[in-house]
Amino acid sequence: MLPSTGWGQYAEEVRRRAKKARALGELLALDAQNAAKRRVDTDRTPAPFKEGDLVMMFAPTRKVGVSDKLISRHYGSYKVLRRISDLLFEVEAACDRPRRQGKGGRREIVHANRLKQFIPREGDLNPSDGEIGSRGDSFVGGRNVTSLITSRYSNDETRRKSNAQAAP
Repeated sequence: MLPSTGWGQYAEEVRRRAKKARALGELLALDAQNAAKRRVDTDRTPAPFKEGDLVMMFAPTRKVGVSDKLISRHYGSYKVLRRISDLLFEVEAACDRPRRQGKGGRREIVHANRLKQFIPREGDLNPSDGEIGSRGDSFVGGRNVTSLITSRYSNDETRRKSNAQAAP
């Protein structure tokens, strides 16, 4: 439809209608987003983590030649430093290793889906300072793997020495 008053007014009318349509589209998109958020949030419970809590972080790894069934997928312990939003947390590796020149541990911003509460096992607590150390897989049956290996090698050395002395 050609304008009867001139091209300038027609171009202005097209711009006005396009602006109105764009505003209506943005409003409808916002309404759809809010409706989707309400549907998702009806079953969602807030993350139970507070500042200072110890958590484990989900970090799946794949090792060639090793069954996925027995690989640990959660690593930790991490300390929750702050809650950024309902679902995002800033965490820092909580370990008893000395920090380098005042620098803290590695900090990460993690979604709540990747975190679970850290529950220490017997033997994980360091009685001297009451802190939870970086246990990882270093405990077997309540004994530190390092002490198991050390005692094993010291027994081997003792056997070798006694065998060497007994041999003519």
